[in-house]
Amino acid sequence: MANIQKRIALFRELVQSCSDLSFWDYTADLTLITPVREEDELMTYFLRYSSVFSDLETYAASGGRLPLILNDSVGLIWSVTFEYEGNTLKFIHVMGPCNMNGESKNAVLEQMDRDNLPIDMRKRLRETLQRIPVLPNTTLFMYTIMFHRCVTGVTITASDFQYPASVLENIKNRMEKSLFEAEDENPTGPRHVGVSDLDAALMNAIASGNIHYQKNFSTGSKISTGIRMKSFSSLRTGKDSIILFIGLCSRAAIRGGLPPEISYSLCDMYVSLTEGCTTLSELSNLNHTMYDDYVHRVHAYRTKSDYSREIQACCDYIEIHLTEDIVLKELADLTGYTEYYLSRKFRKEVGMSPSEYIGRKKTEHACLLLTSTEKSVQEISDLLCLNQITRSRVIAFHIS
Repeated sequence: MANIQKRIALFRELVQSCSDLSFWDYTADLTLITPVREEDELMTYFLRYSSVFSDLETYAASGGRLPLILNDSVGLIWSVTFEYEGNTLKFIHVMGPCNMNGESKNAVLEQMDRDNLPIDMRKRLRETLQRIPVLPNTTLFMYTIMFHRCVTGVTITASDFQYPASVLENIKNRMEKSLFEAEDENPTGPRHVGVSDLDAALMNAIASGNIHYQKNFSTGSKISTGIRMKSFSSLRTGKDSIILFIGLCSRAAIRGGLPPEISYSLCDMYVSLTEGCTTLSELSNLNHTMYDDYVHRVHAYRTKSDYSREIQACCDYIEIHLTEDIVLKELADLTGYTEYYLSRKFRKEVGMSPSEYIGRKKTEHACLLLTSTEKSVQEISDLLCLNQITRSRVIAFHIS
């Protein structure tokens, strides 16, 4: 028992050095035993008065031993690990709450407004809410696997996680309701007619590097307005739709011959830029830029000049690390050449020095971002680590 408590204490210390995630200990009958500081007092409110608390009670009473993932209707999520001594449940350890995106906090505030809580209570809850961390589900799941190992000594995977029956039933009901609503709103036929063929055409254009894709791309907005979902805002729905589209484009580009490292790096960058968009028009411009970028990169790879393996590796490295400050030594280490020899070989094959090539690629991408997002020159300069010369070129482009 003492060893378990030491492991738990160490685990909490390690996790909280990376994320402001809260931990709570309960007895088997769900009596809170963790010392609660005054500033943490209201943090327990979000679980105790959540609809999922009864799910936790039910699961604990059933003798469940695997981690339980609780996700309430406003997007807050908890991970629960159970400590047994023999066949007797001794303690229940809760991590959370956290949420998967900032929109969840807005939903919590809206719920508090609907509950007509006293003004002073709402004020204190709002302040507490700001301390709830935003965590990707992969991070929370990784923490859960490690926490379960600390408590039980058993190694599991995410597929072993348990979810309340009420959650699964709600998902099923929402799916069925959504299908009926789709039929009611569009009695003349399915909402997504033609989308499959359009997706195939758009992905084929990327895979083949077809730079004459404009007709199919413009048709897309007439056939589909993105994924069908209820969200907190049309902006959130637009972001989710584009993030799914980026993933499809990334895989199509790989099929077309674009190195996976470049394709996935682009995917990460465009997903990040998508989350940073603040208007639907900015999203639309970024979506077009992203698609055009993938098409032209695949086209360039399918029609490129025959660079040597070492020089092509340098070009690929530069494409992948556009958001970093790339130096010649990194490229030399990559190829095994000296910096002097690499510079001569690079200039001979590409027609410019490595530093000029890096500057050109960063400039091209900065100009793309200027025309497709609402980011300022300074923000783009910071994102791409532009030097003064390259930044001046971008400013000149922006002014023109």
